[in-house]
Amino acid sequence: MNLFMIIIATISLSIFYPDKSKDEPKLYVADIEMEYLETGAEIKGLFLNKSNEQVNFVYRLSLHKRSRSGSSSTNQGGLFVAEPGEKVFLSQVNISLKNGEKYSIDLKIYYGQEVIAQKFISSSFDI
Repeated sequence: MNLFMIIIATISLSIFYPDKSKDEPKLYVADIEMEYLETGAEIKGLFLNKSNEQVNFVYRLSLHKRSRSGSSSTNQGGLFVAEPGEKVFLSQVNISLKNGEKYSIDLKIYYGQEVIAQKFISSSFDI
């Protein structure tokens, strides 16, 4: 009987107090800009602070490339400060790409151990 009451209470709470966190605007935005070049791509990791406070976070930009001949990885990261409304350039990586090679880029922004913003791109380079 107690389990039944807990299930009913949980359902009632979710009806009367819906989770609005998904609808709230994001205060912190991770972004990746890519510019394709003749022999590859230029990749930039960016952060936008939409909050009203100065913030101190840590970023990690990871790039993985796979081809028929093997794979390679690059990781960059560090501390940064962002003023309210500021867009911060975090890092830049240039990679060579050949037709058919696959790549993935992952930018994570951390507050302690918690990921507070992330952008992930996975694609292949096709001419």
